This record gives sequence, C-alpha cells and structure tokens, in this order.
Amino acid sequence: MPPNGRQARWHAVSRLRRGLPARLLGAALALTMTMNAPADGTFSASAVKGVFLFNFASFVRWPDAAFANRNADLVYCTMGRDDVVAVLPGILAGETVDGHRLSLRAVDDPGQLAGCHVVYLADGADSTLAPMLQRRGRHPVLTVSSTTGFATRGGHIELEVSDRRVRPRINAAAVADSGLSVSAQLYRLATVVDTDTAR
Repeated sequence: MPPNGRQARWHAVSRLRRGLPARLLGAALALTMTMNAPADGTFSASAVKGVFLFNFASFVRWPDAAFANRNADLVYCTMGRDDVVAVLPGILAGETVDGHRLSLRAVDDPGQLAGCHVVYLADGADSTLAPMLQRRGRHPVLTVSSTTGFATRGGHIELEVSDRRVRPRINAAAVADSGLSVSAQLYRLATVVDTDTAR
C-alpha cells in the first residue's frame, strides 16, 4: 500500500492503466486527457507518460535476437530520477506483452545498458544523453525521454507536453538505424521528426 500522502496519485495511475490497456493504444495515444491533480479525476503528466511507455512495448517490435529466448523479460531501464520514473513500477507491475514479462531496473551509466530493451532518460539527466546515445549505437534499444530536443538529438521518442497534452515525437531515421520497427498506428499519432532536422 503506498503512503497515505500519495494514495490519490497512486489510485489515479491505477485507474489510468486499467482504462488504457496496451491493445487499445488508439485511445491511449490520443491522450486528450488534461493533466491536473488526480483529485478531480484527471491525470498527471507523469502518469500519462508512464502509460505511454507501457504501451510502446506493444507497438514497437524488437528483432528476435534482442531476447535470450521467447519467454525472456522485456526490460525497461531508467537513468536518473523524475516523476515518470517514480510511477513506472506501479504501471509495469505484473504486465506481459507478447509473452514477455515487463521488468524494470535502474542504471547509473550507459555502460550498464546491456540487456535493456527500453531506456527512459529522466528529465534533467542531460549529462548522460550523449554517452547513452553513443553506447546505444545501432543496437535495438528504444530510447525515450521527456527532455526537450531529445528526438532531434538522436533519441527515438520524445514525450512532449503541449497545451497540457502529451504527444510523442519520433525520430524515424534513428528508429530505423537501430533495427527497431514502429507500428504505422503509432507513427500516425505522433509528430515525426524529419531526417534532415534530426541530423
């Protein structure tokens, strides 16, 4: 049970996750929800971003070689601390996608990214951005952040907040270079960074 002071946010995140299962990404990624305090039934930006991260596992495909076996975990890794990192454990707990259990671990530096399938770079952790992207190279690791300019600097998906709504920005060239495959549905709901802009 979460501490009393956090119960409202915890329950709001739980309602959001229950209401937006991965198979309903069309509804999840429209995300016309306002991002106020959860006391009035709406959801915080961090909760919405956390559910985005959860849903990405269903709409991104990794090559078979990215997993040790068909039942291996799909591993989320976080670098740094922010409100999104704080809510992720409650959102990912007990979930599976395509037979892969979703697991979560924190890493302190880019040298620990081996075995990660999704890496979330916390807002404000800019000092680790360049080495993280360099270490990632052409490996099939989905990189996500709320950091402004993340997609244009080579990251895969930036979770941008505009008019109190969350919308993903995708660097299509970087995704293709990494060997990942993103569904057309996700591309339609995102802002795609032009190749020339991203380089």
